[in-house]
Amino acid sequence: MGVTEAEIRALAKAAVHDSDAFERLFQQYQPLLLHMFERYHLIGFDRDDWLQEARTAMLRAIINFNGDAGSKFGSYFRLVARSQLNGLIRVNLSLKRAIDQNATLMSKIPDHYVHEPTRNYEDSLLMGIELSEFLDTLSEIETQSFFAELNGTMPQQPPSVRRARERTRRKLENYIADYHH
Repeated sequence: MGVTEAEIRALAKAAVHDSDAFERLFQQYQPLLLHMFERYHLIGFDRDDWLQEARTAMLRAIINFNGDAGSKFGSYFRLVARSQLNGLIRVNLSLKRAIDQNATLMSKIPDHYVHEPTRNYEDSLLMGIELSEFLDTLSEIETQSFFAELNGTMPQQPPSVRRARERTRRKLENYIADYHH
């Protein structure tokens, strides 16, 4: 039998000051955390490192969670953990970008030393993660308008979808602005 949302909330509330409650709550979400870890690969970052980062995310989640409006702790924690993971990915990629500052111009490297860059793969991976997070913030109609805009089918859409397009555009601008800060 699973744990009810009321039990999870009580456990989260107790976990702020009770390490045993924290550990029980952490164990409840460990399968989710391990699934997140398995989806991404960070060089030099192992399972134990991720679990430590996940503990930090859990602490942030239990301190800041307010379920009075009916929100579920699990959903909130998943967002906090994903944010923690994305922060790690950004740091990892920024460290790789630092290497580029010491790079040699391609024109000064003999042709037989030039290799296919892996940066395109990393950039597309990060972009996919960010797009997925952005899409999670959209309502169903906003998602519909977003894809209609991408596919160039906006004139065929009902007025409600065209209005959602403007909301989506503002959300995307804010999301991009937040990403750069």
